[in-house]
Amino acid sequence: MLLQSDRKILTPDFHRGIIGKYDRTMEPNDSRGSIVLIDSQKRAIASRKDWTNEFNRPIYFLFTRNGYFCGFCELDKKAEWLTLVPHMLSPEPNDDGDGNIDGKWR
Repeated sequence: MLLQSDRKILTPDFHRGIIGKYDRTMEPNDSRGSIVLIDSQKRAIASRKDWTNEFNRPIYFLFTRNGYFCGFCELDKKAEWLTLVPHMLSPEPNDDGDGNIDGKWR
């Protein structure tokens, strides 16, 4: 059941999102079609020391020219490249088979 968009239920800082029906990036943690709550005030990418396991690792919704993406995120050491990382048990590949990582933005 979907929540109403009435602001009595959700404050302006929170939005609802639905994980796409073909998106398997976060399986088995979050299944396709799951309704998730998004805190739009948290925009910084958490460093590895900010979480201890996959259950408290932040999940990010990213908007790109190709649409929305959902997954874990990592920054490189210089904080120049953002990489979308699937759940470790997800059937989604982390690269395209040729070693080129999909979901990498500068």
